[in-house]
Amino acid sequence: MAVAMATLVLLGACTGSGSGPDDPTPSPDPTVTAGNLDGKDLPDPEQLGEGWTTGQTADGHGELDGDWLVARDPGDLNAALPPIGCLGITAPPAYPQPVAALQGTYIASSAGLDAVVISIQYASEAEAVAFMQSYARDISACPPPASPTDAYVRAITVEAADDARIVDRWVESGVGAAPHPWRELIVRSGPKVALANVQVPAGSPFDAAGLETVLRDIID
Repeated sequence: MAVAMATLVLLGACTGSGSGPDDPTPSPDPTVTAGNLDGKDLPDPEQLGEGWTTGQTADGHGELDGDWLVARDPGDLNAALPPIGCLGITAPPAYPQPVAALQGTYIASSAGLDAVVISIQYASEAEAVAFMQSYARDISACPPPASPTDAYVRAITVEAADDARIVDRWVESGVGAAPHPWRELIVRSGPKVALANVQVPAGSPFDAAGLETVLRDIID
């Protein structure tokens, strides 16, 4: 699958390898932990919709490491959160550093789609709110290029943003662009944040409300 390297580096997104649609889907492994977070802090694949199963996490070089549920180093994750390819971000943003982060990667292999969900624990509610505010500001400055370009560009359209919920969609263009658009949903409850990036084919429906319910059940 032609998933952009920028996406792979950003969130360790999967690449369409892993369990096929007819394979048994494992539930999140509660023995994989990050701070106080464990497998129960991420959705089961079927909660993303029909056809989703677990994928494999890519390392910083885009190589698959065989795991779908991994603890993310808070510093590395924090550095990777600013959207790569955003034309309006001219300097690296600074976000509050999480205490812990646990990531799950998912695929819908028959449709060639990827998804990543990360549960993030901050030291305080104030820091989680500060992340939501800063991230919403940054992704609001990611326009499409004025003309076609070979350089990788990520164009983001923010649909809703406040201290508790961010909904946006983004498309990639240029070298290494993914073949399908992405929908992003971020929800916060107290000091916890759940961030989901899901590929959705252009023109297909995206059940943001249903996914928000799933994520809030996890972090509330």
